[in-house]
Amino acid sequence: MMLVPPDRSLKKPLQTQLFEQLQELIHSGRLAPLTRMPATRELAKELSVSRTTVLLVYDELVAEGYLQTEPAVGTFVSAHPPCAASRLAVAASSGDDRRPPETPPREDDAAAAASFDFRSGGGDERLFPVKAWRGLLSRVLRQGESDQECDHPAGLERLRGAVARWLAAERGVLAAAEQVVIVSGRPQAQQILARLLLDRGKIALVDTPFPRSAAAVFAGVGARVLPLPADDVALVLRSLEASRQRVALIWLAPPHHGAAQARLSLWKRQELILDWACRTGVALVEDEGADHGTSPLAATSGNQPGRMIRLAAFSPTLGRGARLGYMVMPRDLVEPATALRASFEDGRSWLEQMALARFIEEGGYARHLRRVNKTYLARRAALTEALRRHFEAPRLDLSPAADHIRWSLPTDFPAAAAVQRHAWSRGVRLDVADDEIAAPGSERGRTLCLGYARMDEAQIAAGVAKLAAAMEELRVLDLRIGRQDAIAGSWDERDFA
Repeated sequence: MMLVPPDRSLKKPLQTQLFEQLQELIHSGRLAPLTRMPATRELAKELSVSRTTVLLVYDELVAEGYLQTEPAVGTFVSAHPPCAASRLAVAASSGDDRRPPETPPREDDAAAAASFDFRSGGGDERLFPVKAWRGLLSRVLRQGESDQECDHPAGLERLRGAVARWLAAERGVLAAAEQVVIVSGRPQAQQILARLLLDRGKIALVDTPFPRSAAAVFAGVGARVLPLPADDVALVLRSLEASRQRVALIWLAPPHHGAAQARLSLWKRQELILDWACRTGVALVEDEGADHGTSPLAATSGNQPGRMIRLAAFSPTLGRGARLGYMVMPRDLVEPATALRASFEDGRSWLEQMALARFIEEGGYARHLRRVNKTYLARRAALTEALRRHFEAPRLDLSPAADHIRWSLPTDFPAAAAVQRHAWSRGVRLDVADDEIAAPGSERGRTLCLGYARMDEAQIAAGVAKLAAAMEELRVLDLRIGRQDAIAGSWDERDFA
């Protein structure tokens, strides 16, 4: 591959250097769509880094849509990566000899033209508290070695304590500082939990939709990943218990948004799951998502339940510059989780951890989080209203979601991938739902994910209007092709008469 070994003399972590190299190769088209990626051991040996570093980079690239995995086959560049050069290669090789080629703009052209970014999995960097963060870093550096605590394998003790106190005050989760394990983000937490709790033959029940990247991590250790139904969950749990199947983990997404009735039903559902898990000893994992919402499990129990694991990443609200997260573990799992965390070469510095600890202790993080959540709720409402204004009764999934709304396209609309390609050519970026584990009855290939975190309300309204125009163009084009097919078919029948 066209990679150079990461420079260990730089302050930038090895993982970040490798991620940026691969991202640029895909952006430039030098790594074409569906190119097979090297095995992690092979690449780690070639670049003189640990295999864990390569695994984490691959996981992050999968999560952001640059790579895709095929179990027992390998890892490949995504067929539709989120970059113009790669999409151009896909369009050129599509083989459709009648549809005019949809040539997405180059990255520099897209920057010059109006572009609307509805991709999920990111945030608005304009909301990052740059001034406060710069001040925190400066204060920590001025104080020098006096604040350089022992770098515990589970993270700086001061940050772990700050997280524990913040959870108690803001979320009603009572946990000791020694139960907190600091991680570099959600992908690392998924790797740790997979190795800690799952192995061949065990079952992970997951809320749907469930990210492809996480499903691949769980499947990689031999576990079966099954969807947890939205209703009749008691029947499913009783059936699994009666059949003596080995459920080792239940992954829950807490209710952040949605109607009060939907929130109530979700809380009742998760209370039932909590009771079953406490009785059977199955580990519960509650993923806070992007907005660190109120925990129904904490509200039910008033503390951190026995086999409950709570995890969150700070990057959705603080930006990519703060690639830190945490897990709150049961006491008997803290030591093995810490040992696994120590095996990851993630480059987390004491400086970043200390700055975050002070940000939490001084109340800056709580204030920032309230401001960001209020902003994102307004943007979510603006996106919902704009879609309903431009499209007739759109089927929107308004159940809890971290940073996006899922839209199931009508049957008379083009497929989601075609909409994505054409929208990109018109300066509108969006995602196609790509869930490894989807809810029963969901339509694969006909669901779009529209993120609302990257743009303000005015940009969202303008972007949906442009998306509506692009989709109308595509529908007209499909109708023309359909009429051409019908005409060609009638001539064929006369020729063979």
